[in-house]
Amino acid sequence: MTLLCHHPDLGSRLTMSEHSVNEQKGAGLGTLPAAEQQELSRDNDRYKGKFGFPFIIAVKGKTPEEIGKALKERLEHTPEEEFRTALEEVYLISWYRLTSWMEQNMTEERV
Repeated sequence: MTLLCHHPDLGSRLTMSEHSVNEQKGAGLGTLPAAEQQELSRDNDRYKGKFGFPFIIAVKGKTPEEIGKALKERLEHTPEEEFRTALEEVYLISWYRLTSWMEQNMTEERV
């Protein structure tokens, strides 16, 4: 649970790791219109209130619309279902970051 609780809020403007900033920027979350940002923030608050940890999703390759839809759908999960889903998303985020790191470093070593 501690791992999940330390994850930054999606779309937050607060301090995030460089990876999180780049991933959320790549998904278009940094440039949402104010109304969409407010809706995302409200849904994030509802999610955190229900489950006790922030909404976690691997945003790579997803649009803001897909992310918002997933958030609304996952609000319907039971706490047990959502805990498992959040852990799966942490795994995906880690996998994407690890493969990106490997690609960058293996390319540098070959040059």
